[in-house]
Amino acid sequence: MFARQTENEKSVKTLEKLSQTVIVIYGIAGVAGCVAALFIVPQVFHRMVFTGGILFFASYIICKRYSRQSIVKQLDALIVTLALTTAGTLANLPSEINNSKFPEKSILAVKNALPSMKNIRIATNTGYMHPMVWVFDTCDFILIGRKGEHDYAIDRYAKEGKKSFYFPYSKINDAISQAEKDKKTLVVFYETKRKERFRSEKYTPDKSIELPEFTGDIYFLHNSK
Repeated sequence: MFARQTENEKSVKTLEKLSQTVIVIYGIAGVAGCVAALFIVPQVFHRMVFTGGILFFASYIICKRYSRQSIVKQLDALIVTLALTTAGTLANLPSEINNSKFPEKSILAVKNALPSMKNIRIATNTGYMHPMVWVFDTCDFILIGRKGEHDYAIDRYAKEGKKSFYFPYSKINDAISQAEKDKKTLVVFYETKRKERFRSEKYTPDKSIELPEFTGDIYFLHNSK
């Protein structure tokens, strides 16, 4: 009985030390976040980092008040404040980051600009290929830029003598020309700031949908009618 009591006391002391350590980390993170937001991080991340700093410092104050209560209440306070701090910080994630990670709305806007989904071929880089395939519900695509995770498939297709679905940026004219030969309406989707990489000097889009962060160029629009 005494041994069990001793073990329980040791466990409680260990948890209390851990709790105190986390509280100190909260305080340091709070101060560091506020200082970083004011003097270090880029302006686009200022709000997120500053909000995180304030929330961590508030968590430090709250948990400090619970530090003399039972270990159960201390842990409850730590868990709740961590959850709220994380949620509050992520809620202020810059829109630039949100758009680049979740471009489905922009892709859908480009898709809705098409009169028909007949004979459609999509083209983009590795970053947006998966959402493009998902929104357009097609496997007729061209990869432009770096090979990325498609490296193995591209090399395998080349060895088997199959038509390549990959074109580097320097071969954008060839990608568009191939779509014309195949009588496909080509939809090229990319970040607007990378327009110089995806625009062809030889071909002019029949239609271009320019959004705040993304652009969709449509070639050979007549093929989709």
